[in-house]
Amino acid sequence: MNRAPMMSLQGLPAVLARRRRGDYDVDLWGADPDWVDLFSTVCALGLRVRLSGADRIPMEGPAILVTNQRLGLGEPIALAVSVRRRTGRLVRPVGAPETPYIAPIVRRFGMIQSSQGEIRSVLAAGNIVVAPLTSALRREAGTIAPELLAPALEFNVPVFPVATVGGELTGSWRIVIGEQLAPPRSARRTPLAAAELADRARAGVQMLLEDQFPNRRNGM
Repeated sequence: MNRAPMMSLQGLPAVLARRRRGDYDVDLWGADPDWVDLFSTVCALGLRVRLSGADRIPMEGPAILVTNQRLGLGEPIALAVSVRRRTGRLVRPVGAPETPYIAPIVRRFGMIQSSQGEIRSVLAAGNIVVAPLTSALRREAGTIAPELLAPALEFNVPVFPVATVGGELTGSWRIVIGEQLAPPRSARRTPLAAAELADRARAGVQMLLEDQFPNRRNGM
């Protein structure tokens, strides 16, 4: 499920027929390939996303995309859908709730929980993870828990800063993927190294926001 051709609306009847027969798969973390592609296809009809720097994403193997995120899921959804459509790769946003009824639904679309263990497992399987820097302000990178990036050090996974600017109401987004972050100077697999990587990710996203989106007060 790491790479797959995108579903078109013309292929929807075949997908529905296959599901009526029970002929579909759900991976170890609850993601359903059909629902992921259907969701990406439908979202692409209503989202207008300009994505720059997609060529920096590895064509195979794990990676972490650290992006700014305000309230809601607009930024990670826009990023996941645009990367999926550009590269064919599955993108797993961090932040699935643990509530009994909602968690299974959002997991069907590729989301995972904000836990170090789950991030570690999906990276070990070669997936792309979207880790959020949370902030209430549009052009402020925000913060991220260092432990969410610790698995990147464990598996030597590339980490990329991503600036995402737009709005759920307009449906228009601009996304810029920056250069891979340099590894921490601290010894690998230590809390200090994870904290240093988190600081570099925040600084990288903030720099992209300031360089790529200067003097933008309304987010676009």
